[in-house]
Amino acid sequence: MSLPDVVMNVEPPPEPLAALPMAPAKPQAAETTPPSSPPEPSTPQVAVRPTPQLLSPEITARIRLPVTQSSLTIDTGVHQVAGAVVAAGVPAIHGALNPHQTVVYVLDCSGSMGASGKFDAARSALVSTLKAQPPGVRFGVVVYTGTASPLLAGSGNALPATEANVRLAADALAKLDARGKSNHGGAVRAALAFRPDVILLLTDADDLNAAALKAVAKSVTVCVGQVTAAGVQSPRELK
Repeated sequence: MSLPDVVMNVEPPPEPLAALPMAPAKPQAAETTPPSSPPEPSTPQVAVRPTPQLLSPEITARIRLPVTQSSLTIDTGVHQVAGAVVAAGVPAIHGALNPHQTVVYVLDCSGSMGASGKFDAARSALVSTLKAQPPGVRFGVVVYTGTASPLLAGSGNALPATEANVRLAADALAKLDARGKSNHGGAVRAALAFRPDVILLLTDADDLNAAALKAVAKSVTVCVGQVTAAGVQSPRELK
């Protein structure tokens, strides 16, 4: 027996869906750290300095008083520092002389002066003394050991105490060395060539023969400034 033909309605397959346009992905907002507020400017620290106290009018007037001594004026309490050839602020051996006076400084350069800073003390005090003189004062410097010779000028040529001449003397003093023995009489005799009114001998000797030196100097005043480890002592006149 034959089966009847079965007619099957076969539907065509559905058409593929067209690709739908994709909406662009929304960019995710990057996580950002909110900016921190700028630091407040710090107040600068200002160092507070104490207001300098002014000198009283009385003290100021005393400082400005002119020095008008007619002879050697002695400054006591002179203290030197070893190794300082020309130390700033070293007191002068004496005050200002009257203009037209001539003074000769006789500096002992023997070996004993080199101990304990005595030679440096004498040089520093001598430079300070020269700086204290008015230009009208004339000066000479004689340096001696066993023999004596002028520091700057030839025999008989005292120099005015100008700033330039004082600087020359300071430079020459700084180049000296202390060595050898000392002949005090010969040094005073060399100083007389300058025809001085006053001779000031700077030495550490404590056994000077005053009578012998006065015999050499005759009518000229001779003073001695004893040099010790503490400095130059107050000059005393040989009598």
